[in-house]
Amino acid sequence: MSSIISPNRPVSASLLPLTAVGMSGKTLAAPFVARQNQGVAGVEAHADAAFRNLLLTFAPPGPRKHFLDGLRNGPQGDHGAHARRYFGEDKIQAISEQASALVDLVEVAFATRCGRPGFKRWLGITDFGNDYRMIKGFIVWAEMKRADDAKRAAEASDAASV
Repeated sequence: MSSIISPNRPVSASLLPLTAVGMSGKTLAAPFVARQNQGVAGVEAHADAAFRNLLLTFAPPGPRKHFLDGLRNGPQGDHGAHARRYFGEDKIQAISEQASALVDLVEVAFATRCGRPGFKRWLGITDFGNDYRMIKGFIVWAEMKRADDAKRAAEASDAASV
């Protein structure tokens, strides 16, 4: 079985690449330690709290309610099986592409603007990246961003034609 956002990756891996490349092209290291205990991975509490707070602080209100629901109720623990049933196998590829692009932007923004690299690694280790509620939040946010980008492009073309 593969993961939702990166279908070619095994389920046990992060939904997205474990390392991120910043705008300068350098690999960004995660500033936290992932702990292994009897085969269960965990994230240090301060790093977990930091990513939760950053996500809720920077997400717009529409997606924020989905993130809050996902963070409160935790991931299903089934590595995306529920999310595949929820969204449907036929839509997974489109969801993967749509959510991955936004998560990449969030990873770079958290690393460069907030000094907190490792967001995608956190999503993978905690399994929040496979949680259907979190995925819904990223989809809503991606749709909002796409609409905003289209509006800005239309305004720019209108300004250029004047």
